[in-house]
Amino acid sequence: MKRFLFVTLLIISLSFTAFADVKTDLLKNIKLNFQKRGLKGVEVNAKVLKKLDSPKGFYFVKINIKDKKRNKQATQYLITDGKLVIPDIIELQNGKSFVKDLTFEYDKVDIPTKDLTLMQGNKNAKHKIIKISDFQCPFCRRAYKYIEPKIKDNKNIALYMLNYPLPIHKKAMIFAQVFEAGMKMGYNFADDLYSGKYDNKQDSEIIDEFAKKTNDPARFKELIKSQEIKDRIERQKKIAEKYGFRATPVLVFDGKKVEGFDPNLIEKGLNSFKK
Repeated sequence: MKRFLFVTLLIISLSFTAFADVKTDLLKNIKLNFQKRGLKGVEVNAKVLKKLDSPKGFYFVKINIKDKKRNKQATQYLITDGKLVIPDIIELQNGKSFVKDLTFEYDKVDIPTKDLTLMQGNKNAKHKIIKISDFQCPFCRRAYKYIEPKIKDNKNIALYMLNYPLPIHKKAMIFAQVFEAGMKMGYNFADDLYSGKYDNKQDSEIIDEFAKKTNDPARFKELIKSQEIKDRIERQKKIAEKYGFRATPVLVFDGKKVEGFDPNLIEKGLNSFKK
């Protein structure tokens, strides 16, 4: 696994011969690089997505690498002119990343909402945001605090929750259970769960406090412990991993992804709804 990741990262340091066709030269030189390192059974595909206006002569390219022997695959986006590979270009004034910005436009994903939780809006809304999140994740909390006021009460946007409680966060799972049980009963506890107020409480205390917020505490407690809720969260985790997500937060705006808390791209996602 380490060797495979090293190979993926190595792409950014390769230098290529002058080219007539960017894609052909990329594939040829990457494969030659792998051969020199004795790597066999590695498939490489490239797609030139866009010729850039600036820097002149450079292209935005998508590279797919599949290591059959180790059953691993990776996708990488980069900027190249056929001679040089640039991992990214950052605008100093605002911290904007060229690669992230372009990836947002071209790296789309279609996630079915059947097993997700509609936490805000109507399922027939014109636009859809899918939030892959962990209620105890610090950056998920920042993302929630940032985006919630901007979309609240917007009838054109449906917000879906895809729970992905990370093992490193001790309360992530119980928070996900509280959220799902609450939504099942018509209560959205997202504000409280993202607040951090319950991070140091025992699970039993958390359950009791949220149960009191409902009109049927006994039913809420049954739901929390139910296989139905546990299975729902597990299905959502598997969906996240199926699409290659293993960290939080991720926001998907009508198929366009923002990985991590990135206000610039979040704004771009929201602005795309206005077009």
